[in-house]
Amino acid sequence: MPRPERERHIIFRRRAKVPPPTRNVTIKILHRLNKALQCKGLPAHMHFLKHGYNSPGNLTSIVSENYTANILLPNRGNLLLKTVLELNKDIKMLIEDLEWIDLKIHSVDIERYYHERENGLEQLRHVY
Repeated sequence: MPRPERERHIIFRRRAKVPPPTRNVTIKILHRLNKALQCKGLPAHMHFLKHGYNSPGNLTSIVSENYTANILLPNRGNLLLKTVLELNKDIKMLIEDLEWIDLKIHSVDIERYYHERENGLEQLRHVY
């Protein structure tokens, strides 16, 4: 069963304020990463599908449907970083993409729960 795209996303974090390399370099990185994985004996169906740059300027990659970033990075992260640094010295680390959640925080008047020091937290615990 194919994995969701967010599980297959890898971010090549770059140093700040550095312009991204040309598209030609990006394509070379994609080919070199796939070649490095195959040279280490990984099956051909485990490879990088596409690269791009996100708004902060970091290189983002998606691996094939049957592979995830949290499997690839611990086992082959050093190999991938070494391979990318040959073409782009601005990369400083590899991370898997994080899932962001929307969180709404409501404020409460602090005097409502802390009017008595000894009993204030107990009242708060009973509310939630």
